[in-house]
Amino acid sequence: MTQKTLKTRKFGKISKIGSFWPDKMRHESRPPIVPRTIFYSKEAQEVLAQNPGLLKNFLEASRKTAPQKKVSSGNLELTNVSEQFHGNTATQYFLARVGGKRYLVKETQRAKVGKNFSPTYDAPHAQIAALQKTEELLRKKEEFNEIIVAKPMFALNRRDTLYLATEYYPGFTIAEIERSVELQKQFPFIIPYLPILGRMNKYLEANGIVDAVANNVIWSPIIKKFVIVDVRAE
Repeated sequence: MTQKTLKTRKFGKISKIGSFWPDKMRHESRPPIVPRTIFYSKEAQEVLAQNPGLLKNFLEASRKTAPQKKVSSGNLELTNVSEQFHGNTATQYFLARVGGKRYLVKETQRAKVGKNFSPTYDAPHAQIAALQKTEELLRKKEEFNEIIVAKPMFALNRRDTLYLATEYYPGFTIAEIERSVELQKQFPFIIPYLPILGRMNKYLEANGIVDAVANNVIWSPIIKKFVIVDVRAE
C-alpha cells in the first residue's frame, strides 16, 4: 500500500495517517474530529490519474443514488447496493464501475452514526490496517486457504463523510445465503463450511480482529473464494 496526501488547497488540512483525536476527547454533542486525509493504493492512483474529475464525479453521483438505483457521471457508473451489506457504521454501499473495473465503496456519515463513531476504530485508515492484518493472519493458517480479504484501494476522510473503497468481488453474503433456500441449493457446500468460518472468527478475535460476521463475508462464485469485505481491529 502506498500513501499520498493531496494539496491543502483542495482538501483542507492534511494530517499524517494515524494522527487521530483519541476517543476520550469525544463530545456527545458532536462527532469526533477526523483529519481530512486521502491515501490510495498504486492501482487507485493510476485510475484517478487516468480519469480526471473521477473523485468529483463520484461525490456528486453518491448524493443522487437511492438503494438499488444506478447513476452515471462522466465515465463513472455508480450503483447503490446498500441492501446487500449491513453494518453499524456503514451509511451506504456503492458499486463503482470505471472502465472495465469495479470497486465496492463504503460510505460512513459521522452525524448519522453519532457518538458511537470511533475514529481509531471506524475511520477508513483504521479499517484498511485491519483488513491488511486480517489477510496476514489468515495466510498463517492452511485451514483458511479458501478465505481471502478484499484488497483495499482508496480511503478519504471528509468533514462529515468518510469513504473506503476495496476491490469488488461479485457474490452473495453468507447472511443472504443463510436466509435463502434457493441460494443454499445453488451453493450446497456453504452451510457445511460454516463451522470453519466460526473457527476463523474465534481465531481473528483472539488476535484483535472483530466483525468478520455473516454480513461482512461473501462467497464469490467467480473466484471461488470466501471474501471478507469489512473488519475492525480492537
